[in-house]
Amino acid sequence: MKILSYIGPADYITLVNGLLGFLAIMYVIDSNYRLAFIFILVVIILDGIDGAVARFLRTGKQLGKYLDSISDTVSFGFAPAVLIYSMFYNVDYTSFNYLPNALVVFVCFIIVGFAMLRLAWFVQYGQDLTYFKGLPTPALALFVILILQPVVQESLTQTMTLTAIFIITLLTQTEFKYPKLDNIPFQSAAGSIILILIVSLILRAGPIFSEFAVMSGFLFLLIYMILGPVYVRMKEEVGPSNGKQQNNSE
Repeated sequence: MKILSYIGPADYITLVNGLLGFLAIMYVIDSNYRLAFIFILVVIILDGIDGAVARFLRTGKQLGKYLDSISDTVSFGFAPAVLIYSMFYNVDYTSFNYLPNALVVFVCFIIVGFAMLRLAWFVQYGQDLTYFKGLPTPALALFVILILQPVVQESLTQTMTLTAIFIITLLTQTEFKYPKLDNIPFQSAAGSIILILIVSLILRAGPIFSEFAVMSGFLFLLIYMILGPVYVRMKEEVGPSNGKQQNNSE
């Protein structure tokens, strides 16, 4: 087990992230979507914790940044894509002669492909930036979880859902600059909303609480996606910073 000497304390959390993402996929295969939702949401929280731990301990291992990219690909690329495929693909038809199935496969391909491209770029060029270039994959995974909630699906068609997911996935490849949630107010807001979602899923909360949890999540994402680039722009104009900060987590 000498390989464990090549990773730091924060990287153990990252390793757990990838394993929980894989566990979410297994629950999707078993059609237990509620537990799959919960595990992906837990991974989103842990993805923020490992970066905070790395900054607090001021320790970093070369292997850690690659481990983070692999774990995020599993949890925020493969897991959401498998979830979408399982929920919407009609096994009575193939994707070659049934347009809705073709759309499902296309969106799943885009999610996984763009996640791999983004995370590979992040390892090579983005780790030392003080912002995210393009929408981070945890935000994409959170959007997928929110839009797939039963209280949302009651008012959306399959085509509307897949189109919305496709549009948000495109944001991961843009030049928009999004702030890293590496300060207490941002982390507290994001963590609180995700915890509310987890509690609503664990307790199988009624429609009122579930709607509140989902709407809170959508509101947070909407603010982040629209005002995030504005916040980074203003921060750069006030005081451009060429400094580098260690953060091995997207």
